[in-house]
Amino acid sequence: MPYEITNNFTYLSSFVCFSAHLHHRFRELANQRDIPRASLFSRT
Repeated sequence: MPYEITNNFTYLSSFVCFSAHLHHRFRELANQRDIPRASLFSRT
C-alpha cells in the first residue's frame, strides 16, 4: 500500500471512531432527562 493511502485510511478510521464516540455521548446527554442518575451510574 502506498503511504498516502495508508495515512488516509488511518485518519478515516480514527475519524469514524471519534464521531461514533461523539454520537454516543450526545445520545447519553439527550437521555439524561428521561433516565434517573442512579440507573446511569449502575449501568457502568
